[in-house]
Amino acid sequence: MYLMMNEEDKKNIIQDLNLKIGGDINDLSNAYEIENELVVRRDQLQSSLHVANNLVPTKLSSAIIKAERNSTQINNLKNKSQTLKLKVESFLQKTEPLRDELNKRFTAINKLEQTLVYLKSFEKIEELSPQMKQCNDDEQLVLSYGELKEMCKQYKVGHRATYVREYVHYWHNILKDKLTKHYEDVLKLLKWPITTAAENSPPPKDVLIRFSNLTRYLFLIEEPEDMHVNTISEEVQEQDPCLPVRILLRPLKKRFTFHFTGSRQTARIDRPEWFLTQTLTWIKDHQGFVKNNVQPVADKLQLKNVKTVDEFNAGLISLAAERLHTVLGLYHTQGTKGELVDVDAAFAHAVDETLGFHRELVTITGKDGNSVLSVLTKAETFVRWLAVEKK
Repeated sequence: MYLMMNEEDKKNIIQDLNLKIGGDINDLSNAYEIENELVVRRDQLQSSLHVANNLVPTKLSSAIIKAERNSTQINNLKNKSQTLKLKVESFLQKTEPLRDELNKRFTAINKLEQTLVYLKSFEKIEELSPQMKQCNDDEQLVLSYGELKEMCKQYKVGHRATYVREYVHYWHNILKDKLTKHYEDVLKLLKWPITTAAENSPPPKDVLIRFSNLTRYLFLIEEPEDMHVNTISEEVQEQDPCLPVRILLRPLKKRFTFHFTGSRQTARIDRPEWFLTQTLTWIKDHQGFVKNNVQPVADKLQLKNVKTVDEFNAGLISLAAERLHTVLGLYHTQGTKGELVDVDAAFAHAVDETLGFHRELVTITGKDGNSVLSVLTKAETFVRWLAVEKK
């Protein structure tokens, strides 16, 4: 079979031959050289083709032999696999009763182990409680209580969970009362509540260390979140503060109640600026101490949701909000009875003082919270406010 050569290839070959032969027709030496060169190349190509043709049958035969050998091995493996499969099925069939019996026994063992763990958890509680009763070291008591809290987190349902929760609640109350007493003793040494004049005289270092330790203990004995019930104030929508802050607020709440409720002269309902100003003063006097001595303890314990300064301020603001709500209600009552001469003027004065309180509060705390404005925006109060503004 011969391949057809196109015209362009022919032209290239002729041009190449003309260049090699030259233009002298009497000198054909170059033509003889070209002929010899082409003969050599032809012989080489023919030799290569003969060798290739001889190798093809040999390689093909070798490949067929290998394929047959592989096919035989595959069939052998299939047979072995089938034999092994039959043996396995036979073994499983023979051992099925034994395996069923073993499964039953392992199940029984697992149940016994779970029962043992269950009983040991009760035993652990029974061991902790007497130890805590005999312990006089606050640190050790808090650590033991921490173990109870961990068990409370671990056991969520069933009789055991209820049992642990009761113990946690029981010891929480005991430790809270005990540590609160110690905390209040330290607060007396710190001259709490603080007055503006006392800020220039820092408390003794050992007292601050004791205060810091007790603050940490109080944080640690907080009941688990699922046991902690939050009460929300009607006037300021805030969760109950943490235990250390609640104790810090107690003497201030007592003073607020003493001075601004009842029949005392300082509790006059036509002078809301008195309790509003006092609330601002207490916030200014105390929030720095809370920030520097209480919040760092919470941060070290990684209590990310505890913002002690905000909680402390919110506790004081809630006192003012509740009193303001009461005062505004008394305006209506005493105005009806004729005990208050100009109810509208008193109401307008209270609104002005409340707005001023809010502005000052934002300046002091750096936060624009709801504060006592929620009292003014209650439906009945807000309607009355609009009515007074129109007069």
